[in-house]
Amino acid sequence: MASIKPSRKLPEPPELVQEDPDALEEWKRMLASMAPAGLAKPLDRGLLAGCCLAYARWYRAEKALAMMARKDPQTNGVIIRTSNGNHIQNPLVGAANKALMIYERIAMRFGVSPVGRAMLDLSAVELMDEATEDEEIARRFFGD
Repeated sequence: MASIKPSRKLPEPPELVQEDPDALEEWKRMLASMAPAGLAKPLDRGLLAGCCLAYARWYRAEKALAMMARKDPQTNGVIIRTSNGNHIQNPLVGAANKALMIYERIAMRFGVSPVGRAMLDLSAVELMDEATEDEEIARRFFGD
């Protein structure tokens, strides 16, 4: 497997991400973790945007469910009554589950989960970071 080379140029968030505070917050969080490992490249902009927008969709659906749960302690907002009087699963449950599945699928490609990190060859990056830290410690104690 080829080693990952860090990229100095980071992707800019597209307009849809910039307009969505939750997606933009996730964009910044992910880039902060991905950039040191060289995983954030301009080519990944679209996929990263989809990931962050899925995160924002999941987050908002879960917030709405939490608000409904406070009003309905019996079903926690998971079951709602239709205009015909039938009880059905709240559509927000499906929306949250689908958005989380999309987020998880894309995020794994960027090494955001433990499984995703295991699938990436980050050993060269981690060794490089450790060597840099060791060199810095040696310089502090023993000089140049």
